Amino acid sequence: MARVTCATPEAINTWYDTYLDTVQQYEISPENRYNMDESGFSIGKIGATRVIVNRKVRQRLQAQPGRQEWVSAIECICTDGTAIPPLIIFRGENLSSQWIPPNMERDWKISCNSKGWTSNDHGVQWLQRCFEPHTCEKANGG
Repeated sequence: MARVTCATPEAINTWYDTYLDTVQQYEISPENRYNMDESGFSIGKIGATRVIVNRKVRQRLQAQPGRQEWVSAIECICTDGTAIPPLIIFRGENLSSQWIPPNMERDWKISCNSKGWTSNDHGVQWLQRCFEPHTCEKANGG
């Protein structure tokens, strides 16, 4: 079993002090401070009311009968409360229009790859297609 370690209070204080020093040194205003994250989740339906799991088989995701797909999202929020449209990453070699719900927000961006996970390429896509277009004006004082 993997051992889980938590950050010590000293490490958290060091990180926070470094963050504050950087914000002050470069005079970064709240409307130009962002928190970005990547989340993965499964979509689809499980066609069972009970799932039996063999504890001797150490395979993640073994208890997912039915058709499900893995989807990732890169999302970001600003300290001023505004959100940047996400990049949604579907699992697949080519994007299918059937994957996109008709009521999806128009400014969300879509991508895909064979695993449905983020990659360096997806990080660059997110910066170019989502972050830059929605932060450029604020960053330039507009």
